[in-house]
Amino acid sequence: MWVTGVRTRAGADAPGLGSHAAGGIEPSVTGIKRGVWPQRGGSGFGMTFVSIGMDTPRSGRPAHLAESGERRSRSPVQAKVIVFLCLVCLMLVSLDVEQSWTAREGRMREARIEANNLARSLAQHAEDVFETTDAEVRTLRDTVADEGVGAASIDRLERRMRAQVANQPLFHTLFLFDEHGDWLASSHSGAELERVRHNNYAGYPFFRFHRDHPDDVALIGPPVRSDVDGIWLVTLTRRVSHPDGRFAGIVGASIPLNLFQRFLETFDVGKRGAISLTSSQGTLFARMPFEAGLIGRSIGAGEFFQRIDPTAVSGSTEFTSLLDGTHRLGGFRRVTGFDLMMIVAPDVDEVLAPWWRETTVHLLWMAIVIMVMLFLGYRLMLQIRTRVAAEAAARTLQLEADQRRRSEAERTAHARELERQKNELERSNAALEQFAYAASHDLQSPLRAISHLAQWIDEAMRPIAPAETLEHLQLMTGRVERMQMLIRGMLAYARVGRGDRGAEDVDLAALVRDVATLVSAPSGFVIGCAGDMPVIHSYRAPLDLVLKNLIGNAVQHHDRAEGRIMVSMRMADGMAEIRVRDDGPGIEARYHEEIFGLFRTLRSRDDTEHGGMGLAMVKKQVTENGGRIWVESTPPDRGCAFVFTWRLGAL
Repeated sequence: MWVTGVRTRAGADAPGLGSHAAGGIEPSVTGIKRGVWPQRGGSGFGMTFVSIGMDTPRSGRPAHLAESGERRSRSPVQAKVIVFLCLVCLMLVSLDVEQSWTAREGRMREARIEANNLARSLAQHAEDVFETTDAEVRTLRDTVADEGVGAASIDRLERRMRAQVANQPLFHTLFLFDEHGDWLASSHSGAELERVRHNNYAGYPFFRFHRDHPDDVALIGPPVRSDVDGIWLVTLTRRVSHPDGRFAGIVGASIPLNLFQRFLETFDVGKRGAISLTSSQGTLFARMPFEAGLIGRSIGAGEFFQRIDPTAVSGSTEFTSLLDGTHRLGGFRRVTGFDLMMIVAPDVDEVLAPWWRETTVHLLWMAIVIMVMLFLGYRLMLQIRTRVAAEAAARTLQLEADQRRRSEAERTAHARELERQKNELERSNAALEQFAYAASHDLQSPLRAISHLAQWIDEAMRPIAPAETLEHLQLMTGRVERMQMLIRGMLAYARVGRGDRGAEDVDLAALVRDVATLVSAPSGFVIGCAGDMPVIHSYRAPLDLVLKNLIGNAVQHHDRAEGRIMVSMRMADGMAEIRVRDDGPGIEARYHEEIFGLFRTLRSRDDTEHGGMGLAMVKKQVTENGGRIWVESTPPDRGCAFVFTWRLGAL
């Protein structure tokens, strides 16, 4: 084991040294190191430490002798056999994994090609349907432009519309609206016509689009239910304009979506695959498998639309369905000339099912081959081990006899060396501690002399000196005062943890009240306790120092004239967890560790008179008590909490 951090105060034993001497354990010292380490308690400026490498033998046998015997128990031949078997097994597994992964990628590549090809074919079919519909809509628009909207013209137009709907199962309705959204002509007749004749469509999205956009474009509207028979429809509309370009209405056709639905259901993409006709923004027009509640729903926020290139004509990607959570491979193709796309998405698990079956068979055969090789190697190892063990046993007996003759003399020499190192550490630490205090106190004498001299010069030259000179004198006086504050802070930091302390019953609520009185907070501040504050058995002075610094720090760095600082406590893992929360501006996460360093402050040195030692002393005191401290603050939210754990009872 390793023994480190030997303390050098008078009467203090180095951990792990006296116990060996008293217990009669026979250590084997393998190395001694020296260095400097911050001393717990005392000056805080450093101490010499010793690190001693020690191996405790088992069963009275020297450690290095036991290790030598174990190393010799394996012959070079045995090691080579192990390495050979491992390399062969690793090579076989690597080759099989590479082959299986290549087969998987090939299967996925074939599935992508198939999905893209099918999407291209289906998109071509949809393109044919909408081009046929658009051709009829353009013909109707041209007829209206040539013949006008007189009674005779409307009568001829309606006869044509009804004939087209009767002869072409592609159409559900052909219609013409005026500039106010009222019916002018329709393929409906009789009761159907009377049901919709008085409806107004000025508020529909496709009507508003054409009214506000003078461009001659074919618009595919979102799925809607028919006012006549309630079936799902998709509309294709175009603008009708007066000769002077003013809006005159719209002409359009509606197509039953079950036409696409029946066509999609003739294709097989697996039990969990799906084919969808959507808008480029993700609105569903048709889907196989069919679910009535999904028509018109938007899937644009799903993973598929987030992954594909919005400018690409076709492509493919893997995604998890927003509708049913199935992981699919989606190939898509956009419908040329229209804001639509066809998506073919087979289930990835179904695509890879044949690959999984082949891979499972490969793995079984590979496992059998490896087991046979390991069995043969094990038999060979047993034979080698038997021979090597016999040779090692004879060498070990001889080495043990030689070691026993040397061990007694080595233990005596090592014990004397350890005692010498301990005494040297005690002398070195005493000298370092005395030097640290003397240096800290002696530094203040010249600073006081400089401060007095600056004050005398200021008093003597104030009537005649320029303002810039007086400002320089004030700046020098401020820098001297800051240096004195830093030295006092260093002394206070060094004294943290020193002195004899006795545990006592501490009323936390009373302690918080006392601290609130001492910090002299502005009248607008409220300092108190949140919840019940129990009486704990601990050290009052260190806890008073921690709370005084944390509450004072919260008051000092508050950005308002009024504030609220609350202290609470709870038990966690056998320790008191104390929280000091304020409603100040908070602390950014990047400073949560930095603020506990020596001379660290988040303000400019010219904006604060504090030396930046308070939180460093708090952290040292909390650590001395066996706890830890951290910050909870998430700007721009206001408020900051310093939380620390505190061990109860004796240290």
